[in-house]
Amino acid sequence: MELESPFRLLASEPTESKLSIPRAPGGPGGARPTTGTLAPPRVSDEAELEAFRRALAAQATLVQVSAYRSLANSTRVLVSKFEDLRSLLGEESVSPELPSKKLAFDESLEKTRTSTKTFLESFSERQRVALKEVTSKFVGANSRLADRTKALGVRIADVTTNRGERVDSSNKVEEALANFREQQRLLGRAMYALADPEEEQPIFALADSTISATIGNQTIAVRTSGNLFRTPAERFSSVVHVQIIANLGDLQQSITSVLRSLLAHSDPCGERITVQQAVISTSSPTTDVWVQLHLERWTCVGPSGTMAPIVLMEGNGAITVKITPAMQRDGSLVILTHTEAVEGNEVLGEMLRSGSLGDIVRERTKDTFRVALQKGLDPNVMLHAVRSDSGAFETAKFVRDKTGTLDIALDGHLRLSAEQVAVLDGQKSESSATQRNPQR
Repeated sequence: MELESPFRLLASEPTESKLSIPRAPGGPGGARPTTGTLAPPRVSDEAELEAFRRALAAQATLVQVSAYRSLANSTRVLVSKFEDLRSLLGEESVSPELPSKKLAFDESLEKTRTSTKTFLESFSERQRVALKEVTSKFVGANSRLADRTKALGVRIADVTTNRGERVDSSNKVEEALANFREQQRLLGRAMYALADPEEEQPIFALADSTISATIGNQTIAVRTSGNLFRTPAERFSSVVHVQIIANLGDLQQSITSVLRSLLAHSDPCGERITVQQAVISTSSPTTDVWVQLHLERWTCVGPSGTMAPIVLMEGNGAITVKITPAMQRDGSLVILTHTEAVEGNEVLGEMLRSGSLGDIVRERTKDTFRVALQKGLDPNVMLHAVRSDSGAFETAKFVRDKTGTLDIALDGHLRLSAEQVAVLDGQKSESSATQRNPQR
């Protein structure tokens, strides 16, 4: 069964023909206001600002990143101890090594559960709220693993238990352990507390693509690549990690021209606005767009038909807009914006800080990223060859690639059949994935 579209860009039309990018008044394709002032922008959505704050609240501190990686390593050890124990449970007779292997597994499980408890207790109140859903699933998986391990212990201790009952009980622990690791991974992704990249290995490279998108009067290229990964210890899991990366280096180079065309406004007897320079940073997991503008206010005096424009004031200013990508519960990719800083004289500074001009700059900046990603990213096409039964993307973030340009990385999972995993794993030697070192 082919995978349905893994995500949709919120607030964008499903087809290219219906896409309409709002332009600044007086700019290309826009009508000039008769009053000589900027037309009112779209009203800012308070819910968007709240979503932005939740996304930031979920991020792990440096101490938590270290603690998460320690927890992930402890879980890897736990998987190894379980494999040692499981190999003995399938034997017809009870092995004399069984008690020691069971003890080693129990001690490893206790260490992992203690690390889990300590890690969760380190959450701030804001993190608890922002991560409530994913944390709840992780806690549930933790409890289920403990319960099934306890049931396995009862089976092992009972001398009347036969081989089939021991294997059945160990299979349930195996399933619970796989779910525990998956929920732990999802929590780490949500917090940007990524584990050591060596934990996962690429098993299949998705086909690269380059798609052009026209924004304002500029055409930019979005180059996209992707890989499927899995953890070597998770050979009993049908879930693989999928990562798709879109390079936005072309947009970085063209951002001044793009915003200049979208924000152009010139009224001979009103306001004239020009974008002098714009810069996209390469920070992660959010990025900043710095926009420097020049504003002039003119009036026209004299008899009708011979009115001459006279400049009343002019000044320069700058606004920094923070851009945050986020995946919604329904699989939608949203672009959140927030004014990070404003520079400028009293009049221009106020227009950027709380007036219509700041709102328009923020909206046009968001439109720029939205259109670039809507046209440049098509995971459904990239995942066509995989033909997964189900899948979803859980996180989106900006990252810096090895050349110093900006990427956006989407991380999620695909559920494959055992046969699909084996086929993909068998293609590893033929895949270019092993030749890559993608930004993780």
